[in-house]
Amino acid sequence: MTKELHALGYLQDTSLTLCHLDFEARNILIDPSNNVQPISAILDWDSAVFAPAFMACTPPMWLWAWKEDEDEDERDANNTPDTLEN
Repeated sequence: MTKELHALGYLQDTSLTLCHLDFEARNILIDPSNNVQPISAILDWDSAVFAPAFMACTPPMWLWAWKEDEDEDERDANNTPDTLEN
């Protein structure tokens, strides 16, 4: 995949960004008594990676096409399909 991204020019002149791949509300600790800086910690860094900035966010749900009989679940957006058809 890296070769294809280089060929398309996506990896030229890009800086790497620290990406937290499980950045969900359940992994953010809030201190409600602190009005200036309420976020006190970010948890679950075991899946963090350095990646190009354009890969640092979850793809929007509308990019994924589910079949009519499948449940649309945004949590599956980053899962790699198990077959070529999927």
